[in-house]
Amino acid sequence: DVIRQLAEKFVAETGADRTQHRCPDVRAFAAHLEERARYEMEPQLAAITLSSLHGAKGLEWPIVFLTGVSEGLLPISHARSSAEVEEERRLFYVGITRAADELYISYAKANLQGKERKASQFLEPIWPKEVSRATQKRINAKESRANFLRDHPLDVDLFEQLRDWRADVSRAEAKPPYTIFHDSVLHRIAVNKPRTLDELRMIKGVGSLKLSRYGLEILAVVNDYLQRW
Repeated sequence: DVIRQLAEKFVAETGADRTQHRCPDVRAFAAHLEERARYEMEPQLAAITLSSLHGAKGLEWPIVFLTGVSEGLLPISHARSSAEVEEERRLFYVGITRAADELYISYAKANLQGKERKASQFLEPIWPKEVSRATQKRINAKESRANFLRDHPLDVDLFEQLRDWRADVSRAEAKPPYTIFHDSVLHRIAVNKPRTLDELRMIKGVGSLKLSRYGLEILAVVNDYLQRW
């Protein structure tokens, strides 16, 4: 279909007399196609073009997806010298500059055999850093604590007393503190200040088991704080 469209355009531009069914020389049209190829004048199509980085030179598309931007693929694994790596970097630059409007970059975290892949070193300055689940939990906990200190300054003292109680229970039961109550639950207790087991039961994160095991102790901490306040 593309060849037909190019042929029709070539006929119109060369002024062939179509009313007399005269067509330009096939050799002339072939030479025209060769010239387009020589200058990388790819026809614009409403379709997806698959291209290697080497084949993308001189071309431009509105939207470009660069896939497989991982170590071992870009730069390629056998690019070992600094000059070879820089040549790979130049190819990467060719790829990203083919996008006129939108650019999407991706890589697979593992190959078909399950071997882990890492993002290309070329993405180091801009690619979001991946963190482990444990690290993300610590980040979330730190942010939650900062938000609590900012939004509920009058409840910080009770929260710290609840943390001290939890630390005592943690040592006595030889359990990590978070298995007793997360900080987020202690935040909610400090803000709501329940006076009864029913009120404590309504707080998110306080289940029936923990209510029966720690409920009275928590209420004692809260009531002692309110009496001194």
